[in-house]
Amino acid sequence: KISALIGNGLEKEWNDKAQAVHEKLQSYLWDDKRGACYDRNRSNERMPALIHNNLRAMYFGSFTQPMADRFVKEHLMNPREFFTPFPLPSIAVNDTAFRNHSNNDWSGQPEGLTYQRAIRALENYGYFSEITVFGEKLIDCVGKRNTFPQQFDPFTGEFSEADKRTDYGPTALGILEYISRFYGIHIQFDEIYWGALGRDKHETSYTQHWDGDAFSVQTKDGTTTGFINGKEMFRVTNGVRVVTDWKGKVTKIINIKGIPLDVDYRIDGKKQLVKLLPNQILNISRRNHGKRS
Repeated sequence: KISALIGNGLEKEWNDKAQAVHEKLQSYLWDDKRGACYDRNRSNERMPALIHNNLRAMYFGSFTQPMADRFVKEHLMNPREFFTPFPLPSIAVNDTAFRNHSNNDWSGQPEGLTYQRAIRALENYGYFSEITVFGEKLIDCVGKRNTFPQQFDPFTGEFSEADKRTDYGPTALGILEYISRFYGIHIQFDEIYWGALGRDKHETSYTQHWDGDAFSVQTKDGTTTGFINGKEMFRVTNGVRVVTDWKGKVTKIINIKGIPLDVDYRIDGKKQLVKLLPNQILNISRRNHGKRS
């Protein structure tokens, strides 16, 4: 992508290298019987521990969609493995290698860095509702003290304070990223993601300034409205993410809640109602105002 953006003529070379890594990961680390990747030791023997690094591979887009689907459904959202009361342990909690130690050594407890990486990892494969589950748990947990530890107890959510750290950067950055996805603005290349999740009955307002323009979202009474320089771009029922171009033209509406939603939306003064399942994407066109996928 960088080669394409800067036009250095090396796009094919880097694509070929990325594809080689992708194919090697599948053939060497993926265990199709168990639906996950496993490390190998120096003797090329597969190591049995089920670890969070599968999410790291998803972060880099190294899984195919079927691989990601299996890992998420069979492991990530499994309460016996990674979906603990406070989720995302470094090692599946039912694995013999898991240790609930608080000494910041990736032996088992959930890490703030994993929460930060999980956002892009799950976005890459269309798991927007799952991002909401993890992000809300992290925001609620950190909000109890308004400090940013490195690790958490996977069963209680208690802060791990072995080194008394309260300003761990990835945890703080992860919180900011979840907030931007849920209640604010996130910009990625030519797309703007507008968070219209809503937070209970709270009123929220969020603004980012880019290249002289102000992009704002305001939430009130179960509805979120998006503005560019004070001009309304859309109005939508809470529980979704809205995607636009830089000019505010709506291209997608995504259900980021874990339940089906009846979504009212208004674009260019025209109102529509659509039912969306979790993670379902409504592709917007100016002619028919919507095609679901």
